[in-house]
Amino acid sequence: MRRRRVGGASELDAMAVVCLLPSLLYVVIMFVYPFLNGIYLSLRPAKQIGLSLANYVAFFSDEWQYRTVWITFGIAVPNTVVVVAVATTRRATSSPTALRTIPAMSLRVMREG
Repeated sequence: MRRRRVGGASELDAMAVVCLLPSLLYVVIMFVYPFLNGIYLSLRPAKQIGLSLANYVAFFSDEWQYRTVWITFGIAVPNTVVVVAVATTRRATSSPTALRTIPAMSLRVMREG
């Protein structure tokens, strides 16, 4: 049912673009703008003009924050590896022990940290 003109877009192509515009606008307003604004705000020093990495230096030079980041990575990375391994192996997903491995890894990492 698609009519194409040589060298030009069809009415169906124009309608597809019109139908996509609301969803693209939603994604930009709800995800892209807040993400970019957050990056901008994190690079803006307090009561100064311009951009700076001072906020990141202060964050990563704080002992408590540094430890918190490593604990987070210690929980997230093993869980991600286990979840991907379980999802990619057919035999492991049918085993009930594989499903108990994910929370057990989290508890183990939290006790060590």
